[in-house]
Amino acid sequence: MLPLVALWLACGADPNVSLHYNTSNTGLDQHSDNRWVKLLGRTTSLEGCGKLCVAYTGARCRSFSRYTAQYAKNSSEVGNCYGHVDPAWLPLPSDDGSVDSGLVQWPCENDADCSLNGKCTTTTTTDDDNTDNTGATCRCSTGWHGDRCELLKLAPVDRNVLGFNPNDALNGNNMSSWGGSIQQVGGAWHMWASRFDNHCSVSTYLLNSRVVHAVSTTDSVLGPYKEKESVVPPFAHEPDVVRAPTGELVMISVHGDLGKTNGTANKPCQCTVSGTPTGPCPGGCNSCHIQSPTLTVASTPNGPWTTTPIWPGHGENPSIWITKSGAVHGMSRGGHMSAYAADWKNISSWSHSMPGGNATNSFMSSSPDAEDPYLYQDENDNWHALLHSLEGPHMVGGTKGALVGTHAFSADGLGWMYTGVAYTNEVDLTDGTTLQLGRRERPHLVFAEGTRTPVALTNSAATNHGSFTLVQAVIP
Repeated sequence: MLPLVALWLACGADPNVSLHYNTSNTGLDQHSDNRWVKLLGRTTSLEGCGKLCVAYTGARCRSFSRYTAQYAKNSSEVGNCYGHVDPAWLPLPSDDGSVDSGLVQWPCENDADCSLNGKCTTTTTTDDDNTDNTGATCRCSTGWHGDRCELLKLAPVDRNVLGFNPNDALNGNNMSSWGGSIQQVGGAWHMWASRFDNHCSVSTYLLNSRVVHAVSTTDSVLGPYKEKESVVPPFAHEPDVVRAPTGELVMISVHGDLGKTNGTANKPCQCTVSGTPTGPCPGGCNSCHIQSPTLTVASTPNGPWTTTPIWPGHGENPSIWITKSGAVHGMSRGGHMSAYAADWKNISSWSHSMPGGNATNSFMSSSPDAEDPYLYQDENDNWHALLHSLEGPHMVGGTKGALVGTHAFSADGLGWMYTGVAYTNEVDLTDGTTLQLGRRERPHLVFAEGTRTPVALTNSAATNHGSFTLVQAVIP
């Protein structure tokens, strides 16, 4: 059930305050991070909680949550009102009515209030009494919208052109891909994606995932894409390809041999053409083999590729960005900055620490439960990340409008502000219908060659018929 929403206007700086009943902002227990979430007091109503948020003087309070009498986990929390002083807003349904939340929309004071996705601009409007009202609003950059420029502006998708859907080459027989990183080279659109062997699905990825190169069969970034060749055999997963300032294509992925389970060598899973495993196939298989971040480099999309392990050991969801100077920054699961080198080519110099000290000198506000980061810089060298939210129902099945895609921003690549929802699991189609995805993960933005203006978003996408790599245009 969608939350009930009310709206009222506060006095003073005149922020709009919206009340979202039966809704939890970024999960129930985020108030444990008192850097960003402050206990404002105890109130008898959500409206009263909102007034405490607006009146808070320690910093701008941007959203708030109140625990109701239905909160059974800890009775001492009932009536407590918490306020976020960061911009995190991920309004998740609270089906048991144990928490209500609200959003405070202040006039912007600077570009950070526009998620570094726009400019804070003074505006003048005239009301019904012909009175001029001067305020400040966000003028969003290409591809973004919303009061804080936190939402991706996505175009409807042609259901006959869904990006990279390997089923098309197999007469409808299952062949699944999982996410894709796209680069435009010499005008052509190239994708590097995870694809699963033997007709199997994503559930077998630890044994069946390989990295393949696919090329758009049209002049469009939207595809459709056709597989050209394999680049890294199993096990290889989560490719993220960036362009170095000297032109090389640099791919980071997780890689490893298939290892053993209980002393027996693992083999790739075998599946029917519909994707059903035909014999023993380890489920989670977390101990099958070690996942190691690996760098794979080529001068052209067609290779040849050279592969170099970076760190032995477990390394989930790596994403990198190479700056104009050739320095590499990396982010991993949870939004943690986890790699740095002044020169990306000097693999021996890669460190888990960021410049200035140790691995803990970076942060992401509100400590979101998130994975699959995609790290990048915009045209103004501001840092951004798209992430897959694990708050709420992330393998969403029949959930409508699940808040699966989230955004964060940073001025320096160290201190990150988490903004919350950027897109949902629902995809508008050009025929006027809506495709509701069972899973929508592994985000990547796509930029036209030589620019940092987004032209498309890619995701791993799952329906009842396997998975594919969705490519959705960004509206200019």
